Amino acid sequence: MQTLTVSRRLAEFIHATSFSDLPPEVLEQTKSRVLDALSTAIAARSLPIPTLALKFVKANRGEATIFANGLRVPAIDAALVNATLVNGY
Repeated sequence: MQTLTVSRRLAEFIHATSFSDLPPEVLEQTKSRVLDALSTAIAARSLPIPTLALKFVKANRGEATIFANGLRVPAIDAALVNATLVNGY
């Protein structure tokens, strides 16, 4: 029998968890964090690093969306641009 990796154990835990398992305080904090990330991404759209990251990936096509832009690119490209947006560089 193979030992489960930390990543696999975490994935199985997340998969087995439903919203009803979470305390209301956790859900409220989660909503707050998501709204904070999205508002930071919107505010950072015209900053230099997100602009450069967007120029780097904009010719690529895929299924993932870049926040506050709508451009659909490969997931790894969207992750790059979205990370710069959420960090508010």
